[in-house]
Amino acid sequence: MVYLLIVVASFVGGILQGVTGFGAGLVLMMALPMLYPVPTAAAISGVVFFVLCISMVWRYRAHLRVREILAPLACYMVLSGSSAYLTSVAPDQEFIKRAFGVFLIALSVYYLLIGERAENKPLHPALGWFYVALSGFCDGFFGIGGPLLVLYFLQRFPNREERLGSLQLFFAINVVYTTVIRAVAGAFPPNPLPIIALGAVAICAGLAVANVLARHIDDALLRRLTYVLIGICGLMNVF
Repeated sequence: MVYLLIVVASFVGGILQGVTGFGAGLVLMMALPMLYPVPTAAAISGVVFFVLCISMVWRYRAHLRVREILAPLACYMVLSGSSAYLTSVAPDQEFIKRAFGVFLIALSVYYLLIGERAENKPLHPALGWFYVALSGFCDGFFGIGGPLLVLYFLQRFPNREERLGSLQLFFAINVVYTTVIRAVAGAFPPNPLPIIALGAVAICAGLAVANVLARHIDDALLRRLTYVLIGICGLMNVF
């Protein structure tokens, strides 16, 4: 049952990430906290997610705009690294799990009611940096930093290929950093390699399917369904 959940979550996450540019971390973090404490789930999710990021960075390597991500990446890494360590060593993991549930519910409500309209509005530079900082905290605490960060990247990178490639490079660099921090803090479970290997294979399979289906999938509908599922998983974690 554990392995089946990992495979399904990774596969669906790979499809969502390949189509929309984010979402693999969301799907993994909806499933893995059913099996592990939130910091452990975030640690496993990060390694599986890294495989997907590298695949997408390679695919869009000709469109990368490295210099433009360095400043927000530095801010993001400081905040995500410190919060990842604090969460990993926190004594009350039950509270962290409930807080994670509240976070998922808020994320679901935000995107269903506000998020899609926000994507089409000009983003003030100060608000963009606020999104970067808040995303860093959310990444460290809950292993999910993509949703608000995507709004920042949508404004900075209008070209889809440049946005997807640069965003995945951003994530890949930060994942290495936070994974090391979580490992030092003892967040990984004993013998995590079989689970990580299964997840990596499944997420790459999902990405391959997304590359074929991207032109035929209703992106907006896929996102709405994902946000509804996020809210349901949030309620499950709270109650």
